[in-house]
Amino acid sequence: MSYVNTKCEKCCFKIKQENQQIGCKLNVDQILGSNFPGIYSIDNIDKNNDNWTIKNFRCPYARTDQWLEILDKQQIDPDTYIYDNTKIGYYLVIIVESVENIQNLLEDIQKLSDPPKMLSLILSSNIQRKNTIIQKIEKYKLSKWKIHFVLDELTVPQKIDIALSTNIDNSGTNYIIIRKNIETIDNEYISSINDTVNFLIDKQAIIQGYDDFDGFVIPSVLYEICNKKIQEVVEYIEQDESIYKIVIT
Repeated sequence: MSYVNTKCEKCCFKIKQENQQIGCKLNVDQILGSNFPGIYSIDNIDKNNDNWTIKNFRCPYARTDQWLEILDKQQIDPDTYIYDNTKIGYYLVIIVESVENIQNLLEDIQKLSDPPKMLSLILSSNIQRKNTIIQKIEKYKLSKWKIHFVLDELTVPQKIDIALSTNIDNSGTNYIIIRKNIETIDNEYISSINDTVNFLIDKQAIIQGYDDFDGFVIPSVLYEICNKKIQEVVEYIEQDESIYKIVIT
């Protein structure tokens, strides 16, 4: 695969001291160095000249001074504009193992600045007070949501298939975020997913924690490939405690 370099010379987000670039207002260099070891590193950024060059990387946030002037005239905050126009629309699927945590999760989801376009909660068919759980969700008035009561003996991929097989086409989203038994979900996590999707734009999919199934993030069109053939095609990039970041190449 051929790659494109990003030259920061004409970018309005570069930070300069006299004539020398010393940083990036959107911290692209820090995100590259910390979030994607094994894919990008500090060596990807050539800082030897007056302006940086990021090698083998097309920066999704690069914008010119002319672009910034247009936003200034319209009194639009450039950082907010960049985020709003690069964020992904996503379908959130949560495998819930502790029903006591549902209310906290729903409150967290309602607080998100970038909420899911569709939500599915996968629960055991053996739990009691199913109607009470449904009423809790109705109270939060989320745009689109479904509850799937499934058998405990089903595997994780089978449970996910039940949720997605009937809803993925109706979700109107490009990405699926699947999490298992999480206690919270916040803006920082969703922001990190946006960065991952935008920064790894040349990759086909990003999966997190598949070995001990923490969850994964994938393009909707690649769900079937990733979920059913994952072990045949993965390349391990990083292990950080129990979290794996895996890239389908």
